[in-house]
Amino acid sequence: MPITSGFYNSVNGDRVYDADQFGSLFDGIISEGVFPNVGDKFFVRPVNNTMGVYVGSGKAWLNRRWVENAGDETLTVQAANASLDRIDSVVLSVDTSKAVRAAKFEVIKGTAAATPRPPLIASEGEKKYLVLANIKVVKNSRAVIPENITNFVGSSLTPYVGGPTNTINLDALQTKLQGEFNTWFDSVRDALQNAGGNTSTDVANLKASDNSQNARIQVIENRVDSTETGITKINEKFTNSGSLYGMVNNTNVGVHNSLYRGASLGSSVTPYLQAIRNGSFSGLYLGDYWTYAGVTWRIVAFNYFINIGEPPFRQNHIIVVPDKSLFKEAWSTTIPDQRSYVDSTLNQSTMTQASRMAESLFNRSNMVGVWTRVATGYDGNGVVKDWRWYNPHINIMDEAMLWGTSIFDDSLSRGIHHNQFPAFRLNPALVNIEEEYWLRERASAQTAVYMKSTGQFSHAPLNYSFGVRPYLAIG
Repeated sequence: MPITSGFYNSVNGDRVYDADQFGSLFDGIISEGVFPNVGDKFFVRPVNNTMGVYVGSGKAWLNRRWVENAGDETLTVQAANASLDRIDSVVLSVDTSKAVRAAKFEVIKGTAAATPRPPLIASEGEKKYLVLANIKVVKNSRAVIPENITNFVGSSLTPYVGGPTNTINLDALQTKLQGEFNTWFDSVRDALQNAGGNTSTDVANLKASDNSQNARIQVIENRVDSTETGITKINEKFTNSGSLYGMVNNTNVGVHNSLYRGASLGSSVTPYLQAIRNGSFSGLYLGDYWTYAGVTWRIVAFNYFINIGEPPFRQNHIIVVPDKSLFKEAWSTTIPDQRSYVDSTLNQSTMTQASRMAESLFNRSNMVGVWTRVATGYDGNGVVKDWRWYNPHINIMDEAMLWGTSIFDDSLSRGIHHNQFPAFRLNPALVNIEEEYWLRERASAQTAVYMKSTGQFSHAPLNYSFGVRPYLAIG
């Protein structure tokens, strides 16, 4: 491949450069993405009471081209399906083909389905995309609402523009420069001290000034020492295990199961894995959450399954639950169904799908199997025949986990954990999410228990399509 270089002055048109060559100048200098400090960073929000959205101002670097939006750009979302939901994507595209040579915002329509998925956005040839947001277009809706828009700018899917400063070690640079300055200053001082003749007065003045500065420095150091002593005494009282701060920051799992914070933890669990595994749970509280691909996964309990099972489960862990159902599915496709929950459609195929969604954030290696007790089968009336131990890494919640009590299940089908998830106790709004979702219990040979959108338990035919809202343990 011939070597290329530039730019050079043109002589009679012998040096001509195109936009790609100009754009290549920035290869390795900045990465594709949205500029973090320009305008509204292409934030997507709804146009009031319409099937439209605004794309806010901002600037991006994509496909070796800069794109700038000076104000709100209005886009139209196609009409909702009458009976099925769908997910549309708002994208920025840059097409460098000769026929187009332009950038634009687009709404790419998804496919309406019982379990809708975002459209597949793939850069091809001379056209590249940045996915700015996803819009859930609810069936038979007439307007886009804020709750149904998931913005991705600043996430791993659509990152901010990166540059060389991301890899420069400023601390090391400062240390290097300080060392060079100290070396220079010492050489000058030595030269002045060893000089004779007309410089003797300058040396004396420099020494006097140095002594004066040293005295001032000593006074400051004495004050610092005194202040540090006072701070140490305050810290000793402040961090004492009997103080409120000390209790909040110790490793007592009971404390972590009693304090609700509800803070965002970003989109990666990796920085918190060590604190989870060693049982300190430092920086983690009930209600704290991770958001990834539009799904919010919230901490609802610490060490909930400790000492449960055969053999007893003893790994430190947290329990997370999505704020909303991941999708909708039937409990079973067969009515009546005498199979156990373990063999049901809900567990066999649906949990596999739910696991894949969870693994994208938490990684399968960090999801641990925890012991629970499940029914092994039902008679013709839906009464449990027997039970066994079961340790899945992702599972459907039962009645006790939600409300701390049981209504429909019996002693054999009930899990051995009769306690409510602590986050649900402290924030009951997390239980009633205003949508129907399945629970693990059966009510009869033909029905299973579910949470109603009105916030109460009920039961429905096994083949009804309700939300799937699982829990999983991270350890």
